[in-house]
Amino acid sequence: MKNNKRHARRIPWITIALVLILLGAIMIGTGWISGFRGGSLIIEDGRLRVVHDWSGEIETTFMEIPDGGRFTDIHIRARAPTILVRPADPDAPLSLKFTNLEANVEYSGNQLIIDTRDHERRNDIPIIHFNYRGPDPRGVIVVHLPAGKADSVRITNTSGNIRIDDISITLLEVRSTSGRISGRNLNFTNGTLESSSGNINLNDASWNDLNARTISGQIRIAGADIGEGSTQLHTTSGNIQMDDISATLLEARSTSGRIGGRNLSFTSGTLESSSGNISLNDVSWNNLNARTISGQIRIAGADIREGGTQLQATSGNINLEVRSRRDDFTYNLTATAGSVRINGERLQGRMGVGGRGEHPITMNVTSGNIRLDFDP
Repeated sequence: MKNNKRHARRIPWITIALVLILLGAIMIGTGWISGFRGGSLIIEDGRLRVVHDWSGEIETTFMEIPDGGRFTDIHIRARAPTILVRPADPDAPLSLKFTNLEANVEYSGNQLIIDTRDHERRNDIPIIHFNYRGPDPRGVIVVHLPAGKADSVRITNTSGNIRIDDISITLLEVRSTSGRISGRNLNFTNGTLESSSGNINLNDASWNDLNARTISGQIRIAGADIGEGSTQLHTTSGNIQMDDISATLLEARSTSGRIGGRNLSFTSGTLESSSGNISLNDVSWNNLNARTISGQIRIAGADIREGGTQLQATSGNINLEVRSRRDDFTYNLTATAGSVRINGERLQGRMGVGGRGEHPITMNVTSGNIRLDFDP
């Protein structure tokens, strides 16, 4: 009887021991207690070098790659990590560092692909498999890109922020399902930036063509020198802010959000907001078409070089302040249910037509007031 009681008392301790052994096996298998610090991938002298750091014990493997390590296209396909793209000296190798990620790295022709989403090994393409785990649950990919080592960079991220700084490239494509896209001191010919839920921020950048879109998020561009191509900024729900920009073709559209700008210069511009104000300060253009359904249009310090200006609001006021004399323009102003003022003077009726100049200004409001001011 006593033996049975002793045996019964041992069972819980045996169960606990088995659970601990199982947990230990899981942690070892996932790398949590393996002592793994990190890993890196370096492309140099026509070889791909992989370095594993196991708590100070370095393990290195090599693979031969074509064309001396120069790729026409670098494509990063990621899920959840933070992605950082940074510059490197022209003579430095192309390098990538992975932290707390499981990733496949492969090359096909002159394309380098880094994929953290699909970990299936492929037999037809040279591939290196990473399984990096650590106590920090956040995954990070850091790319050090020397000038001239790639013609295009494409990044597709499911969930996580993407930041690119001090890079000169021909083609830049960045897409994020949920996460912020930001960049500083960028130079590219063609660019596509898309985020389903997240902001897009660019500072001190130059390009020829750019298409930036976000469904739920804001777009902010400050300090941009744009070539002869077009710049298209679209948000479904979010504001668009543009500061210190020189462009040829500028298009900003927001379904629900404000469009703002300061110190802008463009040849042809289209600004549209279904529900939100349009506000510009210190701006010059040849042609401008600005429209809002529910919101106001306010433009101060306008330098109209030539061409035409069309401003339209369904429900909201329109205020335009022009840094030129009245005689330089012809104007056609209509407020269906509101007042019309020119240089502070209210006109009789709801229309104002006049001017002798070559540059036409058209302003239409269904429900709201119009104010047009010229320099004396």
